[in-house]
Amino acid sequence: MKAALLKAPFPYFGGKARVAAEVWSRLGDCDNFIEPFFGSGAVLLARPHGPARGEHRIETVNDADRFLANFWRALQADPDAVAAACDWPVNETDLHARHRWLVTEGAARIAACADDPAHYDAEVAGWWVWGASAWIGSGWCETQAVQLPHFGDDGRGVHRPRMDAPALPAKLPNVSEPFGRGGHRAQTPEQIPHLSDSGAGVHRPRVSERLPHLSDKGAGSGGHRYPQPTVPLQVPHLSNAGQGVTALARRTDLLAYLRALSARLRFVRVACGDFARVLGPSVTTRLGTTGVFLDPPYGEGSVDYAAGGNATADVFQRAAAWAVENADDPRLRIALCGYEGAFEPPAGWTTHRWKTRGGYGSQGNGAGRENARRERVWFSPHCLTPQPSLFDA
Repeated sequence: MKAALLKAPFPYFGGKARVAAEVWSRLGDCDNFIEPFFGSGAVLLARPHGPARGEHRIETVNDADRFLANFWRALQADPDAVAAACDWPVNETDLHARHRWLVTEGAARIAACADDPAHYDAEVAGWWVWGASAWIGSGWCETQAVQLPHFGDDGRGVHRPRMDAPALPAKLPNVSEPFGRGGHRAQTPEQIPHLSDSGAGVHRPRVSERLPHLSDKGAGSGGHRYPQPTVPLQVPHLSNAGQGVTALARRTDLLAYLRALSARLRFVRVACGDFARVLGPSVTTRLGTTGVFLDPPYGEGSVDYAAGGNATADVFQRAAAWAVENADDPRLRIALCGYEGAFEPPAGWTTHRWKTRGGYGSQGNGAGRENARRERVWFSPHCLTPQPSLFDA
């Protein structure tokens, strides 16, 4: 499987897959590559030069969202365990239950990601990526809103059937212990899932007070109380064949794809925290000619970010300031993403205009469609100048 064909196994609004080729034409085959806002990893996965090996092509990525960083670390270290955890049909009750578990118990499990560079949890990663693919719009593991899953024609992400996959029954096997088996499967939203072999169904004893109380109004109790949704429940997305892991519905294909992603990430260093921590000299210029791809939250628009929000964040301004302050270093090739009007490039910088599809932001009042035309990538003076082709002429 070619590296350029790989992409994140979950939908990610704000990804830069459509502009990745232009970015690499300006950064070139640099010795060192850093992506401080990794997200879906679209640019790194589209690198035409192949993965880093040994001391050549050092690659470092970072994201402040611990669920994202945990997913990439777990996938890198144990793709089989991640595949087992996310191999599950789309189910509304399971989606809500896993969401509540992730923002409480799951978040506690991965709290060490910011301080321990080797920490990861494969089960949290698998449940997170499964839900990210079934969830409609923004808010997954950011809010506690009740949301219907994405059913699609054929599912999304790991639930999407590959064209070359053999025909298999639509029902996938139960590979996740927390949800029981066969006749022991909980059948109603009020039923606590089968968590072990010590009991099942209505006979399952309540053994942990950390389990949320699921009332008929969708609210918990005590410290785990979840607010009522302020908007009507969305109907499932039925207009396409799905996105993300729910689009890779066949077990053998899912495992092969995640293993291929894991192999691509074999030598990638995954950090978790503020973007500035991976932009010091010891991570950048001391390692040779360094390409830096900055894709911070824009501070406006419809894209929501689980870590730090969007409209209230000053992250874009900080990232832009770092880019300007370091642009004169000939060892640095910097690409900064943002909306037209958000950044005034200094002399020597070049601007690339492009248009994204807009995602869910293209719906409603049309602001997403308008912002899709405002996409820009600004390249620092020491970036390469692409050579025109005959087709350009």
